[in-house]
Amino acid sequence: MKKTVIILLLIFFALNCAAADANIAQELEKILNQKQSLDIIFFEQCVISPSLIDWQCKALGNEIQTLDVNESNTLLNYGIEVYNRTNKSMKIYSLVKKDSWKENSFVMELEAFEKKRGDFYIDVNYAGKEFEEIEIAVLGLSEEKNIKKIISIQLDWKEYGLVKQEVSGIVLPSIGISALVLAIMSIIAIGIVFSGRKQLPPEKGEKTKNIFARIILHPGFWVIALAIAAWDTAYTFNRYFNANDVSYTIESFIVSSVFAITFPLIFLIIIWLVDFYEREPLHFIISMFLWGMVAAAISLVLNTAIIGSVGSIGILGFIFGAIAIAPLVEELSKGLGVFAMSKHREMQGALDGIVYGFCIGLGFAVTENLLYFTRLSPAIFGGNLTDWLFVLFYRSLFCCLSHGWMTATTGGLLGYFKRKTGSSKLLYFLTAVSGAIILHATANASILPDAITSLMTGSYIPFFNPLVDTGLTLIFAIAIFGYLRKDKERLMALLGKKNK
Repeated sequence: MKKTVIILLLIFFALNCAAADANIAQELEKILNQKQSLDIIFFEQCVISPSLIDWQCKALGNEIQTLDVNESNTLLNYGIEVYNRTNKSMKIYSLVKKDSWKENSFVMELEAFEKKRGDFYIDVNYAGKEFEEIEIAVLGLSEEKNIKKIISIQLDWKEYGLVKQEVSGIVLPSIGISALVLAIMSIIAIGIVFSGRKQLPPEKGEKTKNIFARIILHPGFWVIALAIAAWDTAYTFNRYFNANDVSYTIESFIVSSVFAITFPLIFLIIIWLVDFYEREPLHFIISMFLWGMVAAAISLVLNTAIIGSVGSIGILGFIFGAIAIAPLVEELSKGLGVFAMSKHREMQGALDGIVYGFCIGLGFAVTENLLYFTRLSPAIFGGNLTDWLFVLFYRSLFCCLSHGWMTATTGGLLGYFKRKTGSSKLLYFLTAVSGAIILHATANASILPDAITSLMTGSYIPFFNPLVDTGLTLIFAIAIFGYLRKDKERLMALLGKKNK
């Protein structure tokens, strides 16, 4: 009986609320036909982009306002200051007219002769038209009289539509060029591997007793790693999915994915082939690459939790998170993989560690770049194709190399310690990863002067950050060349003994 009464009461209240809403809607419709004007002292329009980077405000007059919109799902924030000249309380509502008047919302209530400020929001989404006109009505309801104020807004979607067409036009070419380049690289790799070049013999002794190393190198780990990578990809797509323009979002995501995977795979093939005289087993290279993708997922969870809480204190918190917390979390996550490999007999020196560390960094860069590329795509962030392509190429080149060399620092030092001492200890790992953390913090800090310069000049031309990444590349190139010469000398000495 009690349940029946409760259900009936809920139905009664729901019907009353629906009836009340209908009555308000009818009253608002009546006011629209009246000539009396609401006394609005101040009317301001703010355009808020989905990225929350672009926030532009201006006062509105009586003329028709033209608004250039380059992002779907843009939020228009209207701030109004109203003076109630009646001797009765007044409720303020807003209405929007696209095809018909709808979406009424309560803004605020004013007492008799009260002046007050209030805000309301309107979502605008791309509907396939170059130009779209909407009308916004602010209505006042009181017992004494009902009044209104109507503003016309013309939305200009021309730029948005053009950029959408441009992005759509590069989907197939990007896939085709990527497939062609990777195919050529693969053919070159196969040719070099089967060229008959002499190699140093494999290291002797037990492979490894380390459980973590065995897990990472097991084919079953590949399945787990790919599942985690798939989850990470789905997370990225879902987080930045624009339901108001599905095709645009999908096309942008495809291009982002192509760039995110192509450059790391190119660098992966190169670093594997560079070790001419003692090439690492291919399944080791793949395992390290996949561990990098797993490390990116771990870092995503930890960075979101830690930097999110630190960032709540303001911009200084975010800077501290980027320079101190992110390098610590990311290099420890990546470094665990190369530390596990240092327990294996295949990793005997600095060059082996550099190769393994670089592969882990590349796997990490795939996941991180996909997140950045999708978030900064015109479908989500707005902007034009040129700016997005700059981000795609810049991060694909410099950020891949940066992450690779940072973890190569951990691997190289671990390999060096193992060559000198014959063992791999936790102390050696902590020492090695500290170097990677310092390099990572330096690279992240180098973004600050570039950001300050861009604020002063009005255009972003990176200098310090690519300078750091280029410097790391040159240093490691020299180091790799030096170790290759030593390997060549070992190989020549070995071949000389056999000939004797």
